[in-house]
Amino acid sequence: MSPVHIGIGNEFLARGAYHLYPDKDRPTHLALVAPRPLASRLLDQFGEQANFAATIQKRMQADDYPDAIARDIENGKLALRRMSVHPGARPHLKDEGRNGGLKVITALPNGLPYIPGSSVKGALRTAWLDWQVAQAGAYDRFVKGVKQADLRRAKSADDNLLKRKQLAEGFMGVSSKSQPNEQNRDLFRAVQVSDLMPDRTENLTRVYAVLAMSYQSGDNGFARPANNGSAGAQAWECLNPDAGATYTGTVTVDLDLLDAMATQDPDAQNLKAALAKADVWQDALAGYGSRVYGTERQHYDEVLADLPNQSREGIQLWGEGGLVLDWVLASQQEDLQEKLFPLGMGTGLLAHSLLGVMAPQEIGGKLGDEEGRGSTLMKDVLDTGIRRDSRAYADPEFPAPKSRRVVGDFPARRVNEMRAERPLGWTELTLTQTK
Repeated sequence: MSPVHIGIGNEFLARGAYHLYPDKDRPTHLALVAPRPLASRLLDQFGEQANFAATIQKRMQADDYPDAIARDIENGKLALRRMSVHPGARPHLKDEGRNGGLKVITALPNGLPYIPGSSVKGALRTAWLDWQVAQAGAYDRFVKGVKQADLRRAKSADDNLLKRKQLAEGFMGVSSKSQPNEQNRDLFRAVQVSDLMPDRTENLTRVYAVLAMSYQSGDNGFARPANNGSAGAQAWECLNPDAGATYTGTVTVDLDLLDAMATQDPDAQNLKAALAKADVWQDALAGYGSRVYGTERQHYDEVLADLPNQSREGIQLWGEGGLVLDWVLASQQEDLQEKLFPLGMGTGLLAHSLLGVMAPQEIGGKLGDEEGRGSTLMKDVLDTGIRRDSRAYADPEFPAPKSRRVVGDFPARRVNEMRAERPLGWTELTLTQTK
């Protein structure tokens, strides 16, 4: 399930601008209404009444429409798009006290979901980082750089590690002491990724009940429920993994720009040469995809398989007699309490960087080839991020790269500037070389 953006043109989808209704064998369907045409129909219906504007707004927020208008929404005449709703999300869609509502991003005019090219580019960066670290000597250089880094102050460790401002000058003839112009050093500036569009219009997305989580920094370092300490249930729309849809986009590599980005760093040189070769692209993505999918399939299956069991009462919070989702348990309770990873954004089904999960001496082979050992790589990553306090990042046994860029560099650079974005989950890329 990948982050999904919904294109609805210039319309703004506010709370209440959706309609819930039963359809055939499914108890709940959801239609994203077309606000302006719907408002026009409601104006025709209630325009002669006093305070008609407030009446129309109240009707939309309450999902309370005359029968004829409701039928036109349900048959698509007044709907931007229609979709099924997971039963666990149904109780929360109208509960404003729990942040019920849909997060919809206005972008494309055709109302279709799409995967933003920027998100795909983040996945490509991570796949290439995985390939890069697997090259001869790369991981040893990475660990050496981490151990040499000055991490005495946790909050400034990232800046000390990267020395961004000092490294920015001179790479492409750019000199700026006040603005680092980091983008001029990014090898992936030569890689452009278009938005990925679907090959059909139906059954493309699902809505899931989600717990909004945030990360609490500090010595405790636990993930905690958002919304002032109470996990707010939300309805998040995700790509439908059963749709079998193909999302197509274009990856373009500017070979001239890539060639102009000279660097003496061995890891950046490896990456620069590989980005220009279509066959290495295939190898990098295939190897990374097989490692990520193989180690995390069990986790995905376990989490997704349990969703139907929540259909009767929905997802419940701590103290309400249902499934417990308390991420701030005392340490003596942790071993006894079952946890469910939140779905959707944040620490949910987006795979974290594979780096920093295990101590170097435990890796044994290529990074990402770890055996499950009764759990999954995803759980190890989440546990690492949740239970580690801020001081733990100074532990050289657990190098934790954290960047969005893999850059070329100069003699002063430490190799641990290789850092990763989170990749998309359940995203398969098929490359086609064009002349």
